[in-house]
Amino acid sequence: MKGISRVEHLLRRINEGLVDPLEADRIIPLDEDERLSIDDV
Repeated sequence: MKGISRVEHLLRRINEGLVDPLEADRIIPLDEDERLSIDDV
């Protein structure tokens, strides 16, 4: 899959000033990508 994650999309909207970071983090934890990534073994 070559799309962007929900967190990446949300971070873009936060940087554009369209979304409050504190409210967004309650809905989608902003560190979710790090938790979901699979380490290379």
